[in-house]
Amino acid sequence: MVRVSVLSICAVILACTGDSNPIADSVTVPLERTVQTLHPVLGVRIAAEVDDGSYDRDEYDYPNSIEADIVNRQGGLYSPYSLNCFDSASETDIEHIVATAEAHASGMYARTEEDRSAYGKDLDNLTLAAPSVNRNQKSDKDPAEWMPDNNRCWYVGKWVEIKKKYNLTMDQAEADSVVAVYQECDSFEMIVPVCASGLAESDYYDFRWSRWGDSKEEVQSTELDTLTYSQVDSTQETGSVRGVLQFSDEMSDTVTVSYVFTDNALSSGSYAFETDVPSSRLDSIKTVLDERYGVSEESEGYTVWRRNERTWVRLYAATQDDPMRIDYIERSTGSDSKYSDLPLRVVIPDK
Repeated sequence: MVRVSVLSICAVILACTGDSNPIADSVTVPLERTVQTLHPVLGVRIAAEVDDGSYDRDEYDYPNSIEADIVNRQGGLYSPYSLNCFDSASETDIEHIVATAEAHASGMYARTEEDRSAYGKDLDNLTLAAPSVNRNQKSDKDPAEWMPDNNRCWYVGKWVEIKKKYNLTMDQAEADSVVAVYQECDSFEMIVPVCASGLAESDYYDFRWSRWGDSKEEVQSTELDTLTYSQVDSTQETGSVRGVLQFSDEMSDTVTVSYVFTDNALSSGSYAFETDVPSSRLDSIKTVLDERYGVSEESEGYTVWRRNERTWVRLYAATQDDPMRIDYIERSTGSDSKYSDLPLRVVIPDK
């Protein structure tokens, strides 16, 4: 990360011209850096970074609600840098892959405020990281100074993608570090941990990336595609969208994701599988759900996991009329709640 200050450039100009007033010359010169060349492998311009003193982090701000978009795009609450899964959004930082300070010194300083604002919100350049990594290890470093332990090919691929997208430069050390990894990569796809399946993974989410009671608008904000709604009765309606459940590197399925709203409050959700999913998949999914939600119980027609005090999870085998599906049900609204499951009980002594 070699940054050349504007004052240094002006000093060189003065030395060469003898002009005692650097202001007039420095207005036209600082945005033109040292001679730039195009990297033969990366296709990115090579030049020293410029520190013109104009960087303002607030110009690159984003709304907190964008985290739901990041989680949805990644497919889960995890960091590609560590492959660690998080239990709640409070454990994460929203992270710019090419940091805003790095981008500013690489060319964004010469762009408009609107351009810088768009850069700060660009989902192509956003991911999640543990605060200790984002703030203390990576910060605004480039690949010559820091690279993640995991997903290095994905990381350098994204780095080149963003630099090209915004026509930003790399300094020589940065480019050397990127190309050393880049040339060894067979794929630039992200390695995704198992927790990224879209199944509710923690107490922070009750179903997918939503909580019971969320409105239709709040749920829609977590899905990239538009939900299709269907009215059930005067108080209930469903919203559906297609999605992919990634259970492991070898096992994924296309599903119909359905949200059920009662008086515009999310009360249950389900994943309905394709009709051509082999029946053997049921046992594989049972194993996954056992690992995530603990011991299961067999009931008539389905297997149930009592995920927590709020939520039950049910797995239904395919029938002649219905596909295999996984249901998430808010416990307080479950139609088949037993008397003994109610929070308040009346103890009847034995006769």
